[in-house]
Amino acid sequence: MASPVGGVWMVDWLNANSQRKYPLHDDATVIDTTNSFTLPNSLIVDCILPVHPDPSIDPSLFHLQSVTIHSEGVVIGFGYNGTAIGSISVDRATFTANKTFFMTCSGDLFDTVGKIVVGKLDEVLNFAGSYEFDVAGGRLSPTVVKPDIRGVNAIYLVNGEEISDPIQDDIVLEAGTNAQLTLDNTPSDYSRITFSFIEGAGTVVECDCKEGAASSPILTINGIGPNEDGDFVLEDNECQGLEALANGLKLVDKCAKPCCGCSELEVVTERLQYMADQIQTLSGLITRLEGQMDFLQTNCAGT
Repeated sequence: MASPVGGVWMVDWLNANSQRKYPLHDDATVIDTTNSFTLPNSLIVDCILPVHPDPSIDPSLFHLQSVTIHSEGVVIGFGYNGTAIGSISVDRATFTANKTFFMTCSGDLFDTVGKIVVGKLDEVLNFAGSYEFDVAGGRLSPTVVKPDIRGVNAIYLVNGEEISDPIQDDIVLEAGTNAQLTLDNTPSDYSRITFSFIEGAGTVVECDCKEGAASSPILTINGIGPNEDGDFVLEDNECQGLEALANGLKLVDKCAKPCCGCSELEVVTERLQYMADQIQTLSGLITRLEGQMDFLQTNCAGT
């Protein structure tokens, strides 16, 4: 811990970084693009960026890209060669010295989760505003960019609800019946293995049917065969439905079932027509009766 020895502070790692540019590069100017803000050494005291091993990634192009200071805290953004890759938000109310923040990156670095340690906020809270940094101004030390050595630990085979024990060490993929594996080493970001299910000479074996199975399968229904995929479609409607049976289907009438035929319906129609005629005659008689009642009331009133 801190103790003066010959005028030199003997401090721990994070306190030591608060007195130098690290994790920024020694050559970083730490001045924003408008020359109006200088990044204090105490703001960022440690940084680790685990990056997938890609020869095209240049560690010297990672940099601090922005610092936004407001009354609630500070937002710190990072970039790669001028392109934003991620940011962290520091809440002033809950902040404690040397607090660690995790930054999930985006774009080509989507699988990178960085660790940023913020030392103090005291020296920046009086500079409200948003400040941008280019590579020269906010360049990170290449030592903070670490190769991400995460890999596949094991492979499991899943068959329905059964899961195999973990398969580790060297694993060989072998093609089986009606399957083909093709390796494509064409120069690109990665090699590609293609799984193909094929049909051809020497690849198809005869069906090992169980004893007693039907030797003559259904080929058509009412002269109609399946489509090119071997599917035969049965479609229901509002009144006609389908229900599964053992080894078959049953047509079900989902609407009211008819209880009479055409001859019975003809009699019913005649009776309904007769009733309609009688109703019309009755309506005329009621009208005449109303007229007679009015006449009778008039005569009674005169008498």
